[in-house]
Amino acid sequence: MSSVEPRRSAGTAPRFARYLAASRADRAPGEWKEWCHVVVVGTTWLLLANISRRRSASGTAGGASVLIWTREGGCTGACWEGASRRIGPDGLATEGIQLAPTSSGFHLSIHAPRAQLRAELELRFAAEPLVARGAPLGSGVFEWMALPVAAAHGWFRTGHGHVAVSGAPAYHDQNWGNWRWGEDLGWQWGYLAPIAGCTVVLSRMLDRRRLREADRRLLVWHGDTLVGDFQGPQVQIAARGRYRGPPAPLFPPSLRLLDRGGDADVPGQITVTARSGADALSLDLAITGVAVLGVPDDTGLDVTLIQEATCRASVRGELAGDPIAGETAGLYELVHGA
Repeated sequence: MSSVEPRRSAGTAPRFARYLAASRADRAPGEWKEWCHVVVVGTTWLLLANISRRRSASGTAGGASVLIWTREGGCTGACWEGASRRIGPDGLATEGIQLAPTSSGFHLSIHAPRAQLRAELELRFAAEPLVARGAPLGSGVFEWMALPVAAAHGWFRTGHGHVAVSGAPAYHDQNWGNWRWGEDLGWQWGYLAPIAGCTVVLSRMLDRRRLREADRRLLVWHGDTLVGDFQGPQVQIAARGRYRGPPAPLFPPSLRLLDRGGDADVPGQITVTARSGADALSLDLAITGVAVLGVPDDTGLDVTLIQEATCRASVRGELAGDPIAGETAGLYELVHGA
């Protein structure tokens, strides 16, 4: 992945990124993809929403997925296709879900009867966005803009009741490019809600068999300031065991027709260590729940699996002379082949 560049203005960088995506989509040949991604973490729940838009020789289409893990109901969700549209230069919408720009951030609206989920959430951002441009992914290019330090306000309703949301930690990113699902590509990505005032994001780009890496990066914010950017050999990642919790729900349900040899291919424990000079950080992630999303390949009749895993994380270390220690919750995403 190319270098991560901090942007000076949280108000203009998202609009710049979406404008750039829209303008490139209009002139890019072949396949084109873009999506908006949101994670919100509560004390007893986690919500994940994704809106996508793609263009190919057969036309323009969109899709969405919504997952929510609660203490009462475990994981519920839905994954569906629908017509897509942009809302201004930096918003995106499809049937049942939209992310619309506001004066202070974005408004996320979800109406997903299949998941028994309604939500109205305002996302407000504190830190400057980060933009990574031109990362190779398969035969194409992947570009990424992240707003990792956010707070969500509003409410959501599931089959288990109504939940008020006030200042819940949130993450948002926007991605675009012209790669093709089914090619030799994969990634791992993680977000941890703030601990000791620090927000952590892990990004790893690799091939389907996890034998070659294009990029490995651990980013840390203290409040709204980026204080750690560990890269390449400064970051070590080790997986242990296999997730043995409740069976992973599959979205859409038609994935049940595929014989993938049993449970989701997700480790039970993940350890990340990062060191640069006097700065050091260690993360011990225990996977607590898994859901699997299926995306039809562009290269054939197979399906690429996106495995979304909730986790509890123990964090310890020192950055700029300040100690960090404690436990928090987050999400770990895996996209790879067998």
